[in-house]
Formats: sequence, C-alpha cells, structure tokens
Amino acid sequence: MIERLDVETFFRARERLISASRIGIVCARSTVSLGQFFQFYLHLLGKDVVLFTGDPRMIDLLQRFGPGDVMVGIGFSRYAHWTVEHLRYAKKRGTWIMAITDYPSSPLAPLADESFFTPTGIPSHMDSFVAPLSFLTGLLRAVSNRLSKQTAEILHEMEDLWEQFGIYEPPSSV
Repeated sequence: MIERLDVETFFRARERLISASRIGIVCARSTVSLGQFFQFYLHLLGKDVVLFTGDPRMIDLLQRFGPGDVMVGIGFSRYAHWTVEHLRYAKKRGTWIMAITDYPSSPLAPLADESFFTPTGIPSHMDSFVAPLSFLTGLLRAVSNRLSKQTAEILHEMEDLWEQFGIYEPPSSV
C-alpha cells in the first residue's frame, strides 16, 4: 500500500477533509467497522460526520450533501450496491468524493475525485483490513497534526467531559 500511495493525493484529501463543511462516510457489511472507526476519530477532531451504513432511514440525510462537503466511500470486492448508489447520488449533488477501495476496476473508483487503493486480499473467506485501517489511521493523524492546536483544545475539553460522566474507569491502585 505504501508503494502505491501518492503523497500529493494523500495531502489533497487531508485538506479536503479539513475544509469540508460536512463529511459523509458510506460503508456496508464488513466495511462498517472501518467507517465507524473513521467517524469516531473525525468527530474527536471536531468534524461534522454522518455515517451511512445501510440503514434506509439515513437516506434522507443524503440531500444535505453538496458542494463544500466530502463523501468517503469504503468498499472492497464484492462491492455493496448501497455504497455505489450513495456515491452516485452525492456526485450528482456536487459533493467531493473520496474512495477507499481495492482496485482501479472497483465501481467506486470512477465516481471518486480521489481514490486510494488498499489491498485486502488474503487466501481466506474474509478480507484483511490491516491496510485500509492503517491508511485511515495515517489520514486521521495527518488531519490531527495539521490542526494540532484545535485538536489539543478539543481533546482537553473531551477529557473534562469524559471525567464528568465517568466514561473511563480510573487506574487501579494495585
């Protein structure tokens, strides 16, 4: 994956995520885990993120996306119709599209303004998400580093909130 990654494209995608008014993440079936991870950390960085995972009640939120927004499609071989159709719709509305997929022949790639190809194939009945998760982690770190002051402020506020609500167990005194 590192050998295939175009650094200029990566940083363009980072800047799009930073400047986006709203970010949508479209994923389905096994890729929902990747979408949830990406959404969780983008929220921590102060971004307005909507996760589309196949729940038909969420379709109404698609009409809110347009120019100035970003839609991230995550899909790998056996590509979910749900993901492809969401990207088609967002593209028609002028939303900037980023695809995280496996091959240039993926139906997500021609819909995307920028595509990132992360290998998932292993000789098994399930995909390996090591490479896509590493890519997402790197992208999140790039966004966080670029917004370091804002990130620090948000995380300090979040720590206070988590402490107030007892989100995390205090360290053991053993």
